[in-house]
Amino acid sequence: MSATLKHIPYKEKQIATIFEKHKSLPIFNLQLVFANGGYIGDKDLPGITNLVAQLLNEGTKKDGAVGYARKLENNAISIHTNTGFETFVIEISCLTSEKDLALKLLQDLLKDPNITQESLKKVKTLTLSKLQQKQNDFDYIASSHLKKLSYKNTPLEYPKLGDVDSIQRITLEDIQTRLDEILNLDNLIIAVGGDIKFQEFQNQATNILEYFHPKGVTHTPKIDMSDKVQYEEIIKDTCKQTEQSHLYMLLKPFILTQIPLIVIKQSKN
Repeated sequence: MSATLKHIPYKEKQIATIFEKHKSLPIFNLQLVFANGGYIGDKDLPGITNLVAQLLNEGTKKDGAVGYARKLENNAISIHTNTGFETFVIEISCLTSEKDLALKLLQDLLKDPNITQESLKKVKTLTLSKLQQKQNDFDYIASSHLKKLSYKNTPLEYPKLGDVDSIQRITLEDIQTRLDEILNLDNLIIAVGGDIKFQEFQNQATNILEYFHPKGVTHTPKIDMSDKVQYEEIIKDTCKQTEQSHLYMLLKPFILTQIPLIVIKQSKN
C-alpha cells in the first residue's frame, strides 16, 4: 500500500501524519520529525543539538542508560534519536506485538529523560574525543574550513559536532532550553507504518503528543555565501604535516571571480 497523508486532531490542531500500511511483515515503525529542529538552530553554541540527541539516547533518569537499554533489548525494540541539518528525529522500530510497550517506553523517555550532569559529562567527553580524532582527518579539516570561510556567521559555518570551545561551554540549562525549543508541536510531522491500523495508532498518539507544546511554526532561514573571504583568519591554523593532498573549491553561483579555496599540501617526507 502506498503512503497516504492523514491528520491527527489534537488540541485544535491537525498533526500531519504520513501513514503506510504493510501487511507483509509484522513490524511497526514510527518517526517523530521536528522540522527546523536540527543543528541549523545551534546559534552561538555549535554542537548543542547533537548533544541533545545523544542525551535522549541515554535512557531515563529512573532506569539509567544501561537499565533503559536492557528493557529495549529484551523486547527487540529500538528507540533512537538523531539530528540532521534541518530536522530532529525520534524513531521507534519493533515488532507489531511490542508496539504498545515501545510507545510506553517512549513516553517514559519523554517524561523523564536522563538529562543529568553525569550524562552530559559522558556525551561531551565522547564528542570531544570525536573532535580530537577529526584533527587527523585532513579531508574533514579541509571541508570544515571551507564552510567556515564560505558561510561565516551562518548556521553552515560549523559542523554538526560543533567545536571544542562550544562543547566545553554548554551547560545543563542550555541543553534543557534547546530541547524545549526542538520539541515544538507546531513543527512536528509524524511518519508511521507497518502492520497496524491507523485509527488504533491515532488513539495512542495523543499520549505522546502531550509532551510537545506549540511554540509557533518556524521556518528555515535563507543562507547566503560570504561575499568577502578572509583567508588569513584560518590559514595559520590549517597548515599540517600530511602525506595526503586535498583540494576543495566552492563556486558561488554566477560569480566566477569568487572561488573560496582550501588546500592542504602534501608533505615531502
